[in-house]
Amino acid sequence: MACHIPSQSLTTCKFSRIFKIINSLAAAQTPADEDPAENICYDGGLWEGKCSDWPTEAEIEWAWTCGWYFAQSTAGRIPLSAIPSYCPSLAAIIENIVPEPEPEIPFVGCLDSTDPTQYDLGATGAINTLDNAVVVGSTDGTCDSGSVGTATIVSGSTPVNALAQCIGLRGTSSVGVLNLNTELGYTVTNTWWLCFPA
Repeated sequence: MACHIPSQSLTTCKFSRIFKIINSLAAAQTPADEDPAENICYDGGLWEGKCSDWPTEAEIEWAWTCGWYFAQSTAGRIPLSAIPSYCPSLAAIIENIVPEPEPEIPFVGCLDSTDPTQYDLGATGAINTLDNAVVVGSTDGTCDSGSVGTATIVSGSTPVNALAQCIGLRGTSSVGVLNLNTELGYTVTNTWWLCFPA
């Protein structure tokens, strides 16, 4: 930015530039939305109200950093192995999860996605059981093609609770969950999740 306004002194122009740079940097560091799916320290997250109550700035930074890693791992954006060793174990976090009630909606029939690239899922067992769905080659809600694999579908009110269900069924080979409704387009409740392995 050049200083072309005659009434503006060179010093005023330089300070104006510096002020604009500082404002743009501050705006870039302020989160637009505090989504607990991005950091479990945010309101609504598993660690809500627990990350900023530490005695030192270093401990607060540690809590927020680990909160980010756990949210990313739960969403399947990074593997469990990417969580730094200075963060508590995921098992310790899972121990603090309130058990989920059994889902009221039965898991039956053929699940169809509004996304034409997603295969149909055929229910073969109760929700929250290992390999309770078959992935079928059809994409039109008929489940009339051959099987291309199995899947594990769980119920959970949050991604962390769903991940706990997946780890309980599949062991640590489940490193993430995808919401069947909001992320994959299946016409089911938004509390159903697909476990996926590393």
